[in-house]
Amino acid sequence: TRATVKSGIYEQRLQALLPGARIFSRPCPLLVPLVEEGWLSRRETKMILRRYLHPLRREQIDTLVLGCTHYPLLKQLIGPRIGRRVNLIDSSVEVALHVREFLHHNPELRARLQGNRAASRFFVSDCTAPVRQLAAKIFGREILLEKVKIP
Repeated sequence: TRATVKSGIYEQRLQALLPGARIFSRPCPLLVPLVEEGWLSRRETKMILRRYLHPLRREQIDTLVLGCTHYPLLKQLIGPRIGRRVNLIDSSVEVALHVREFLHHNPELRARLQGNRAASRFFVSDCTAPVRQLAAKIFGREILLEKVKIP
């Protein structure tokens, strides 16, 4: 989001890990609504991606962090538009790997979580057909979504 980019948190953390790296952050506010509408391969989505990725191609980046949970769904479109030599990092996969590592080093917490085999519940603020289709695409099956009202 614009707020995340403006905060500079990614730059700060990445500079701490990779001193001297050139880091470019770009908000992409139009991508989330396109994904949520299920427009994953529409011409409009491809045009907007080209517009967002062009400045990064000019900078000849070598790595692109997909910093939003929606962006991995566009990975098949992003890859060819950013270039084959650019490494795409799915932040959700990286978070999952860190959680796994954390749980590996905290066996008591892991045991408590494994003992709690409650059914998963999915809450959404908007339960439209595109949202249900997107959820089915993400999970590989139809799932029950529960609509909640946000005050």
